[in-house]
Amino acid sequence: MGSQIILSQHIKKAVDKENNLFIIENAVDVKLIEDFNKEDVSLYETSDVPWQEHSPRKELIPYDNSILEKIREQIIKKFECNDVKFWLDNEGFTMSAHIDNPAVASAMQIYIGNARPELGTVFYDVTDEDVHVDDSAQKWHLQKTEGLKVRHAFNYKPNTGYFSINGKLQAHGLQATVSADDFRVSAYCYF
Repeated sequence: MGSQIILSQHIKKAVDKENNLFIIENAVDVKLIEDFNKEDVSLYETSDVPWQEHSPRKELIPYDNSILEKIREQIIKKFECNDVKFWLDNEGFTMSAHIDNPAVASAMQIYIGNARPELGTVFYDVTDEDVHVDDSAQKWHLQKTEGLKVRHAFNYKPNTGYFSINGKLQAHGLQATVSADDFRVSAYCYF
């Protein structure tokens, strides 16, 4: 029910007829995005992201009255999500094509840093034959992660992103690798 409320109020543009992947634009006040990109992120504590402990991705922990705390408050109010995590993808970060585990009913990623456009998330067309199903917590496993047909490639552009309804065929990843010159930071929400 919560996903239907969100879709009807704020996220209206589906990328295709599947109606399970949507474009987000103007997610929060642009001034907050601009201010965040001028901020010294070393002021934020970081922690490992669950299931990604060995990657160059870290979670930024907002502190009271920080810009990230204000962004979090706006996202929670506007999109009715329970919480917002902020991911900082450091040099060397990339993500092979994968499917989120079924515990993630839907997810939203909003880009808030300044990075190259090709660092947006890429979604792929896959079939039932491309996915192995088992009884693990992950449950859905892609049989191959390269040579997949691109369904939709989001550009990394601040204050934009996507809302994805998860499912067995919702494969996605990152085709490029974060460089030292990129500031790839995202707000990420599970629903």
